[in-house]
Amino acid sequence: PSRLRNMHCFPNSSSSISCSWSFPDSQWDSYTVEVRQQDSWELVYALRLARDSTLLNLENLQPHRRYSVAVRVASAGLSSPAVEENVVTMIDRPPPTTIRVNERAVRITPSTIFFKFNCSWFNDVNGAVRFFTVIVAESNDNEVLQPEQLHPLPSFQDYRTNSSVRAYQTGYFPSGCAQEQGMGAGRVFEVNLGAGLDRLGGPCDSEEDHDNDHNSDLYHFCDGPLKPKTAYRISVRAFTQLFDEDHREFPQPLYTDTFLSLPIRTQAGEATLYTPLPLTLTI
Repeated sequence: PSRLRNMHCFPNSSSSISCSWSFPDSQWDSYTVEVRQQDSWELVYALRLARDSTLLNLENLQPHRRYSVAVRVASAGLSSPAVEENVVTMIDRPPPTTIRVNERAVRITPSTIFFKFNCSWFNDVNGAVRFFTVIVAESNDNEVLQPEQLHPLPSFQDYRTNSSVRAYQTGYFPSGCAQEQGMGAGRVFEVNLGAGLDRLGGPCDSEEDHDNDHNSDLYHFCDGPLKPKTAYRISVRAFTQLFDEDHREFPQPLYTDTFLSLPIRTQAGEATLYTPLPLTLTI
């Protein structure tokens, strides 16, 4: 039998791919299919398809993996040469992590919490981690929790002006974890939360354009001072997908959070004035 024609494979999701083709030019009875993961060459699927098949859907695959799909035409006990296509499944959110900020390895002042984390906290098996943000929750709770699975979370300005907001996020910053030759894998980030770091969106004291629509403006996140004598829990949110090539945010970014740290209490000091700002906020 002659080979099938016009075969094309493409990813549907992080765990599925589809292939389609045209009928071969000669007589045939059926098709045989072999699907292998290219890294290990492990056989994932071995199938026989009916004569009238022109579409193949493959499920339960692993995210961000390259698969080889080989289809042969069968006729009267003979097989054609294989037509092969390679396809990579889509990325997915990073796998869950049990690591969290160690409350005993921080430095505190009345308005800041200094801590470190690194790229190795997050596995890149489902795709490279591209961006981070820090999530800050005002809480005395000791329960092992992750932050609310909401994106985006409120900003520091929301937290400062609305007493019902108990958790907020900082600005986004690039990870550098996907640098070539593994140079980014051990990259360490030093974060002085509450100190107005540019990496976290900068200080919150500068005048803002109050006409901005904060629902669409991704740059209004900032890094304002923490309250003295207040317990905070901290998490790091890692994104494998956040912005496209034009720096527009995806409607449903892919992310994973560390567990919230145990409560970290800032030192006593002069109270920071949390004066409501003349902003119109949508939470």
